[in-house]
Formats: sequence, structure tokens, C-alpha cells
Amino acid sequence: MKILFLHSGFQWTGAITYARALESVWRGRHEVFWTGDTPFSALNRYLQLPLSEKLLPKGIQNAFRLARYIRKQGIQLLHAHSRRANCVAALASGLTGVPYVTTSHQRMKPHAWNRMLGCWGGKTIAICESISTHLRQHNRVPDQQIISIPNGIDLDEFQPAAFEPSRPFIVSVLGRLSGHRWRAAAFILSICPDLLVLSPDVHIHFAGAVDDAYKELLQRLIHQANQGFSRERVRYTGFASDVRPIIGESSVVIAAGRSLLESLAMGVPAIAVGEECDHGLMTPASYSEARATNFGDFSLVRAPYNAARIIDGVRAIVNHTIAIDSLRSWGRHAVQQDYDVRRVASAIEQVYAELLPVPSQAALRKI
Repeated sequence: MKILFLHSGFQWTGAITYARALESVWRGRHEVFWTGDTPFSALNRYLQLPLSEKLLPKGIQNAFRLARYIRKQGIQLLHAHSRRANCVAALASGLTGVPYVTTSHQRMKPHAWNRMLGCWGGKTIAICESISTHLRQHNRVPDQQIISIPNGIDLDEFQPAAFEPSRPFIVSVLGRLSGHRWRAAAFILSICPDLLVLSPDVHIHFAGAVDDAYKELLQRLIHQANQGFSRERVRYTGFASDVRPIIGESSVVIAAGRSLLESLAMGVPAIAVGEECDHGLMTPASYSEARATNFGDFSLVRAPYNAARIIDGVRAIVNHTIAIDSLRSWGRHAVQQDYDVRRVASAIEQVYAELLPVPSQAALRKI
């Protein structure tokens, strides 16, 4: 089957990683095409369109250009991964008759165009419970249209990391240092002094893309955190397209969403601090509540961060007051149970099959 992914935006986000993971699982079974502002995938199957532009007038132009591309390539289904991509997909679907699906990767504010055009697709995939609830309560998406399917993690790609107790104790802070995530980054920077005094071996590394507007402030805050020490203990390591080496050298990771799940998949303890709330160290006791918010990124009510909970989580790992080997094993198992990308890809194929014409459904089942 020929599937077209649509994504608006210029930064590498969890939505892009999610879509690329699906593309990888389906390689040789389905042909995935892409369209968006920036070529995040194979250029020979990529149509560059300014999807981030507002619907009028660029969005209308995008829809007509996309409709021509859909007909030319014989696309059978559209899958949009962002709000403005949803709107263009809705228009292109109307022009071509090709069904479309959306994945809601974040809480989206109610928007007039979404309501007028019904920009949620034949099915709307929510990656966590909080987003599902928000779609119903604030965007008026019908219950029967929403299906909850979480992020998918490639467990072959994210294998358990070797644990070396004698290495420096590295706290890695993963995720974009931009947009709404800057709030989480600023909070973690504010508690760096409390984390550094836990042990002279503690080092804190921030990794992720940062907006130009925050670069100077980030460097100033890191400089302040390093004051009073004879060596640099807090640093910004920049954006990494492959986070596995970073996770592998970490004693504990502070993250949310995919970054946290990838850390657990590699058997590295993780502390959930997201855009809107925190859940502390991930254990069997804290996991279910954290999962509902995509590990802190999407709470129905934005909550103040609990500094003591984060510091206590790092302290438990530093002082070995928690069974670390058991925690590492449990984290890997939890991701296997709930986020294995193969199961996620299969669930999404079932969603596609519900929307495809009967001949296409039969072809999908044969693959």
C-alpha cells in the first residue's frame, strides 16, 4: 500500500521519530511517501511543501499541489502528524477521495478551521490518555473516531546498555530545549545545584535542539551552575540525531515522551519531567500515572514541578537505595509490553484497513 505521511514544522520531534519508526517496520510491505517543510526522510519519495503556512492562502495552494502528487503517485491513504498538516490532508482528501488518518502527538487548542473542515480524519489516533480526553472535551472529536495507540519504540534499535558502576555518574537531560519544553529545561537548570551536591561524581548533560532565543540564556545558566567547581560539571552537548550513545553513557535520564521510553528500553533508569508536569523516577508505582500524560508532556492541568521528587529520584540512583538491576530490567519489560513498535504498527494497519475501500483492504491483508 502507498501511504503518505504529512508533517508541518522544521525541528526534529518525537512525531518524526514515530513516523520514521513505522516506515522502518513497513519497509518492503508498504511504500511510505512524505510531505512537509523539511525533508526528514528519503528524498526520492518526498514532496517539499510549506505546510507550516496558514491555511489562507498557502494551505489551499498546498492542498491542490498535494492532490496532484497523490494522483501521480497513486497514494492510497494519507496520515497527518501535526495540526496544519491535518488541515491540508482534509482538503486533499476532499479533492481526491483518498481517506486520511491523523495522529495527535500533542494537545491541540480548538481551532476554527479544525471545526469547519473536520480536520481529524476518518480516525484520530491519540498517543496517550490525556490527549484522548482533550480531543473529546475540547475539540469535540466523537468518541467513536478516537483510538488510543501509543508511541512505538524499536526494541531492536534500542537495546539494553552495559552498566558500569565505576564510570562518572551522568544525568542526561534529553529532549528539545525549545517551545513548551523550555519550561522543563529551565526547571531542571534551576535544581542543578541540588543535584550536584549529591555526589562529587555527578555530571549533568543537556542534549537537544535549542531555539536561538534561548541559547544565550542556556549558556548563562550553565555557567552559573558550574560556579564554585574546579571543573565543568554541567554542559550542553547539542542536538544528536542518534541518542543511543548518550543514553548508553547515562546513569539516569531526565526526559519525557519518546526520549524517556527509549531510555527505559535501553535499561537506563529514567525520571519523567515533561512540558506540563513531572512524575519522578519511573518505577512500577509511578509508571501508570506517568503513561497517561506521555510521561509529563500532556497533563489536563499544568502543575508546578516537584523539585524534591526529582532530586530524590536522582539520589536513589546515586546512593543505590533502590535495586538498580531490577529497575533496569523492569523498564525494558514495560516498554516491551506497551510500546513495541511492531505492535503499534500492526494496530495502525488495522485503523487503515477500516478506512480503505474493500479491494484495498484485501490487498492490505495479503501483505
